[in-house]
Amino acid sequence: MKELKISALRVSILVSVSLFLVTLTFKNFFYYVPFMNGFSILGVFQTLSIIGWIALIAAPPLFFASSANWSRSKFALFVASVSTWTGATLLIKIFGLVTVGKLWANYLIVYPVMIYFEWVAPIFYILLGYQVFKSSSRVKTIKRKVVVEEEVEVSATKRSAPEFDETDE
Repeated sequence: MKELKISALRVSILVSVSLFLVTLTFKNFFYYVPFMNGFSILGVFQTLSIIGWIALIAAPPLFFASSANWSRSKFALFVASVSTWTGATLLIKIFGLVTVGKLWANYLIVYPVMIYFEWVAPIFYILLGYQVFKSSSRVKTIKRKVVVEEEVEVSATKRSAPEFDETDE
């Protein structure tokens, strides 16, 4: 379990550094003011996408560095943090398709590294997080079995007949 978390941490740091370098390469795509043209639903989606790519870069190393076991809620929070970017970009694409009639996805063809950023890395993180979660839940199950077996042993010794010291008679 610990070895898996250490490996996951190392890999997540490598992936996060590569994603950060992508943001530095495409500054105009990632670093912008979403409400520059006034408040709109598109600005909300763009704000969500900014939060999403920051979470995609920062959250996995932080999650994998934590020493606590992974609960269902921690895994759900992890999935939400690594998929926010993808969800926001999907909302932006749907918005563009509905309002302007354009999908706004040509950047995926022009810059294929964006497929890695938008789809491959989040899916990879979810699969890696699932492995850590499953490994963590197996450890909890094993610990529960040990505790239950110890409780059974303790209760069995408490139920045994009391012993009398024959020297008192």
